[in-house]
Amino acid sequence: MTAEAQSEFQPQQQLAGENVNNNQNVQQLKYLQFVQFATIHALKRCAILYSYAKERSGPLQTSVDTVEEAVKTVIGPVYDKFHQVPVELLKYVDRKVDESVSELDRHVPTNVKKVSTQARSVVTEVHRAGVVESASGLAKTVYSKYEPKAKVYAAREERKQESEPFL
Repeated sequence: MTAEAQSEFQPQQQLAGENVNNNQNVQQLKYLQFVQFATIHALKRCAILYSYAKERSGPLQTSVDTVEEAVKTVIGPVYDKFHQVPVELLKYVDRKVDESVSELDRHVPTNVKKVSTQARSVVTEVHRAGVVESASGLAKTVYSKYEPKAKVYAAREERKQESEPFL
């Protein structure tokens, strides 16, 4: 192969490698997605808080900018090198959880699996419909079940109070 052909071939290999990496990053976590979700939201909140504090730093604005640039200069290369480590660690733990669940699944009785499936469907419904709607459905069920009893007790107490003289 000539040097020109090799140089033309290498960028294509790199692009193919980058596409594979992008596809791996798109891969979602099976069990620990909530950890990733919570981390993203926490980081967003921290960024908003930092931005708010920075805007209101007043006369310290130039000092804050200087320190921020120094930190970026020092931490930037380290971040570039290690920023994927937490994601990869989370993927590794998620795979290990998946292996454990698969192993456990082979040993668990069928009845327990059915209950687990029902619990998961309830959680999915709560997540899909929202906590308020699920709770209001539960409240309606409890209310319809205990309303007749409450009416009986209320009527009994009302009759009791009517029969007693008022002070």
